[in-house]
Amino acid sequence: MKRRQFTGIVIPLLLAVGLSGCDYEEETYASEQAPTGWFSVDSWDGGDPVVIDPYVEDGLFQVSWRVDSPAAEADLHVRLGEWSSPSGGDLTLFRGRCGRWSSCGLDDYQVYQYDPHNVLWSVDEWGHTDWLADLTGWSPYQRVLYLHFEACNPGGYCTTASRAVVLW
Repeated sequence: MKRRQFTGIVIPLLLAVGLSGCDYEEETYASEQAPTGWFSVDSWDGGDPVVIDPYVEDGLFQVSWRVDSPAAEADLHVRLGEWSSPSGGDLTLFRGRCGRWSSCGLDDYQVYQYDPHNVLWSVDEWGHTDWLADLTGWSPYQRVLYLHFEACNPGGYCTTASRAVVLW
C-alpha cells in the first residue's frame, strides 16, 4: 500500500513538472542573429561608382567597415568581382575573423593599391605592399567591377552588400 501511495504522488508530480517545461519562450542566441552594419569604398573622387585611378594618389583606395555582431565577432569577406552579385570567379581581397582576440576589428579598414600595370596590392599600416592579383585578364580599364562585402557570425547568419567601382 505504501508503494502505491508513493507512485500515486510521484507520477502526477513528475507530469506536472515535465509539462510545465512546455510553456517557455524561445530564446534567440547571439549566433542566431545576423550582424548589422555597413561598408564603404573611398578613393580620391568620392563618386558613385567609385573611380580608382592608378595615376591619382598612386591608385590607393580604402575599404572600411563597421559591423555590429551580437556574437562580438564575425567572419568578414571582401571580394572583387565582375558581376553585381558574388560569384565563384571573384578575387578575395580580405578574409578574416574579426572582433575580440583578432588582428582585425569590427570597426576597421584595409587599404589597397591599383597600379598602372593592372596589378592589385594590399597595403599594411606601415606602407608595405602584398601582391593580390594581376587583373589584366579582366580587361579592367574603364570597366565597372564590384566590391562585395559579407559579414557572418559564428552561427552562419550573414549580412551582405555590394558597391560598384571603376578601375581607370
